[in-house]
Amino acid sequence: MIINREENSKVPDIGFFEFLMKPLPDRVRVPYQNLKSSFRPLEVRNFLPFPMVGNSSKDEPRNKNIEIWPNEWHSCYIHPQQHHIFSFFINGFFIFRTSYFEDLKKDPRDWGEPVLAFENIIIEITRSLMLAKQMYKDTVGVNEKIAFKWTLTKTKKRTLIPPNHSGWSLGGIYTCFAENVFIVRTYKYGELSEYISLSKDVIDKIFVAFNWPTGKSLIDDFQKDFLGHFKD
Repeated sequence: MIINREENSKVPDIGFFEFLMKPLPDRVRVPYQNLKSSFRPLEVRNFLPFPMVGNSSKDEPRNKNIEIWPNEWHSCYIHPQQHHIFSFFINGFFIFRTSYFEDLKKDPRDWGEPVLAFENIIIEITRSLMLAKQMYKDTVGVNEKIAFKWTLTKTKKRTLIPPNHSGWSLGGIYTCFAENVFIVRTYKYGELSEYISLSKDVIDKIFVAFNWPTGKSLIDDFQKDFLGHFKD
């Protein structure tokens, strides 16, 4: 993906959240003719659909969905200095990538070092497993396994901060010293009915990577807004 910029403009040092999932073993899961109808973006709280699809605002032009090949479906949201994309294949392989909101909203130098709101980690992980439960509902058996991988890039010296709209404060400084953070899990489709509990485990592992072993106690408070919003 190429985004045109003025000759003297600088490319910001943006980090990304990336999410991959794929049913095992490898075989056709979604017939081509059903590919588009099987994909239904998830809307939770006041957030834009996850992942974003097509044009949803005249003020923020977005690319329409683009069919690339007969067995692939791609969509993207392109905006100056950021992107939000997904790819979905007939074997059920799904790729999602979005830039950190904190890197785009404000110059990281204003914070001293790059930051990431812990609430946004909770949101992204929870929604990803909710989406998996929806997407594979009619294509994966209850006991079939699905592989997941979550990646956070450019995490070295990045510090967790509280969401600025909630009034929360942190009792310490929680900084990651790894270049990237990634979590790999394999679940049976039937286990995804407990997506809230599964997501807590993944979120907690990410918090530990940021040297915040006690952050688990806050997950419930931020996940409660998701309960009741995801319906079969």
